[in-house]
Amino acid sequence: MEMIMDCFFENVFSEIDRADLLARYKRRNMVEYLSTVIQACSHVEGQPQEACRSAVASALNFHASTRGQNGQVCLMGKYHNVLYVAARLAFDWKLEHSET
Repeated sequence: MEMIMDCFFENVFSEIDRADLLARYKRRNMVEYLSTVIQACSHVEGQPQEACRSAVASALNFHASTRGQNGQVCLMGKYHNVLYVAARLAFDWKLEHSET
C-alpha cells in the first residue's frame, strides 16, 4: 500500500494543476478515489487501518517534501489542499492512534 500511495503522489498528484483542488467537489472526488484504493488494498491485505494510515502518511510526506523544497514555506494550492484530503481520509476511515 505504501508503494502505491507514494507512486500516486510522485507520478500522478504532482502532475495535476496547482489549482485543481481549490473547489470542494474536486477535493471530495480525490477523497473518493483514494478511499477506493484504500478499500481495495484493505480487502487484499485485510487491514483497513493500516491501508488508511499509509495513504495519510504519503499525503503528509508529499506536503512536507514540497514544503521542504521551498524553504519550509507551504506553496498553497494543491500542496496545501492535500492536507484537507488527508484529514478527510483519516476521519472517514476512523483512523486511530496514528503517529502521522
